[in-house]
Amino acid sequence: MNFKKIAAEAAIRFIEGNTIIGLGDGAAISYMVKALTVNKNNSLTLFTSSFSTKKLLEDAGFTVNEISAVSALDIYFDGCDQFDKNLNALKSGSGIHTTEKLLASMAGQFILVGDESKYVDALQTKYPVVIEVIPDAIQFAQEQVHKIFPFCKMQVRESKTRYSNLLIDIWFDEFPGLPILNSALKNITGVLESSLFYNMAHKAVIAGENGLRVIEKQGYSS
Repeated sequence: MNFKKIAAEAAIRFIEGNTIIGLGDGAAISYMVKALTVNKNNSLTLFTSSFSTKKLLEDAGFTVNEISAVSALDIYFDGCDQFDKNLNALKSGSGIHTTEKLLASMAGQFILVGDESKYVDALQTKYPVVIEVIPDAIQFAQEQVHKIFPFCKMQVRESKTRYSNLLIDIWFDEFPGLPILNSALKNITGVLESSLFYNMAHKAVIAGENGLRVIEKQGYSS
């Protein structure tokens, strides 16, 4: 069974008419676009952090608005590499996490969507933490990361971001405490954002062999 598709179609149920929606990137989000196309609602105002999602939406006849024109969303949906029991997530693959975090921060609800393989009790180091860095800070940022986390390994990606910045993959044998990791990376001058989505998501919709689950952040009430 296609559990990402099942989760995506379930996530659509959170969307009501006349709402401002943000969509991220990944397979689950592409299934959400297909579901939106089947049940087309022209009252939605749509934004996306992803060029590929934008193309899917426009090909389906939706209008995609410029992010710079908005300051608040009703809901933002996104996939991830993995998320933990507290809904902290890693989104390391596409390198668009700065824009994804911008939309997630604007949203009244930030909902993760995917299959059950994305869920772990604690984030695992099979994926790097990625930081977006302005070009002039590329050496400085690496030196600062190494000072704080001397046992990590780093690799600068060849690709650039939509803002013409650089990406550094940071690999750990074991993650430090997530609050420490999150604040340490954010406080390095020249670093825009990291791919660690710490304390941001409100819900997760996941599907698997044991059925469909909606996980809510502890203490969150929609």
